[in-house]
Amino acid sequence: MIYDKEKFFYSVKRSIPILIGYFPVGMAYGILMANAGYQFGWSVIVSMFVYTGSLQMLMVSFLVNQIPLMTVAVTALLLNSRHIFYGLSFIEKFREYGIWKYFLIYGLTDENYSLLCSYKETDGVNEKWVHIFSTILLWVYWITFSGIGGLVGEMIPFDTTGIDFALTALFVVIFVDMIRGTKAKLPALAAALSSVLWIVLVGTERLLPFLIFRKGSVPNLVRYLGNILPVAVMATLVIYCLRAVDLSSWAGFMPQLIAVAVTAGLHFWKGNTLLSVTGGTVCYMVLIRSVF
Repeated sequence: MIYDKEKFFYSVKRSIPILIGYFPVGMAYGILMANAGYQFGWSVIVSMFVYTGSLQMLMVSFLVNQIPLMTVAVTALLLNSRHIFYGLSFIEKFREYGIWKYFLIYGLTDENYSLLCSYKETDGVNEKWVHIFSTILLWVYWITFSGIGGLVGEMIPFDTTGIDFALTALFVVIFVDMIRGTKAKLPALAAALSSVLWIVLVGTERLLPFLIFRKGSVPNLVRYLGNILPVAVMATLVIYCLRAVDLSSWAGFMPQLIAVAVTAGLHFWKGNTLLSVTGGTVCYMVLIRSVF
């Protein structure tokens, strides 16, 4: 068994792609909050306690437009109901982690889910502490970049139109990575094709599967779903990010489709998360400002 310090640095190495991907997305969120009139401290507090990138992006417009609290609550529940599926993959695993399971459930975001699912057994590495360290690291990354983005937004105000595409680009990158690393490509294709008809499930988000199956054995069907859903869910997230496209005009959907293609193409070509996310986001911003 290797020492905790080595487990920590092993977790750091595994989390670097998410660290790189969080940089533009977290910065974008902080900048949006600053442009909405909120000091960087609010970006840090929201990232610390809400900790869900897509909802936080949406919350900026909620705060600016003073949307009723009940509407915010229902939207948050519907938007994050996909976490029901995330929990299916780790019901039995998290049971073994004692009190840490509650933080791991809290930290089971889209990116951390993909990271934990990609873990492969390594000699001398304790899976429990890799999961714990990975979850802590991603939480700290997100809070840090959100705060930095808030500071940058306060000091250097600029037009942020299109910068929110960074979240879509990150999901595309994660999806490409998962497609490369899995043999179960059919579930991903099925999710991508069917997500236009997606009916959002209502539930208690990340905690629900753990409440249902907290005692006794987990059914084989649930285990099977936990194994095949990661790629399928990530494909659905990509489609979800594109839900607002307007097919009635070229300008309504071509910028998104071109930017997604650029993001995926860059990642298939170079496999560099920072290049892919930044390249796709810049491409989208240029298209909506200068071309369409």
